[in-house]
Amino acid sequence: MLHVGFSSDFVNWVEGFSSSFSLSLFINGSASSFFPPSRGLRQGCPLFPLLFILIAEGFSRCLLHERESGRLKGIKMGENLSITHLLFVDDVLLFGDGSLRDAQAIHQALYLYCKATGMEVNHQKSCIIFHRAVEGQERAIQN
Repeated sequence: MLHVGFSSDFVNWVEGFSSSFSLSLFINGSASSFFPPSRGLRQGCPLFPLLFILIAEGFSRCLLHERESGRLKGIKMGENLSITHLLFVDDVLLFGDGSLRDAQAIHQALYLYCKATGMEVNHQKSCIIFHRAVEGQERAIQN
C-alpha cells in the first residue's frame, strides 16, 4: 500500500487491524490452541472489499488506458458496449477478443500494474480460457 501512496499511519493501522486476531481449528471435535495467521485478512473481514477496491482501481485504470489507446478491444456486448474486465472481491476476470493484440495489451497492463504496486500475478491461481473461434491463436497468446 505504501507503493501506491497510502500513508504509513494508514498502512500501520491496517496491519494492526489484520494481525490482531488468532485462529483455532476444530480437528476431530477438539479445538486446537490459538495461533496467528501467517498472512492475509480473515475471511469475512469488512475491511478487505474496501482495500481491494482501492488497490484494484489502479489496475482498472491501466486497462482503461489500453482500451482508450485502441490496443485493447475486450469483448463486444452490444452496439456501443465492450467489456475488458470485471473485478470481484478477490477475483479479476479479463476479457479479450482473442487477438494477439488484446493479449499483449492485457500483458502490458498487468506488467505496469505489478511494477507500480510491487504485486505479483499468482500463476498457480490464473488461467486462460479460449472460445472455439480463436483456437488457432491459443499458442501465440499463451506465450
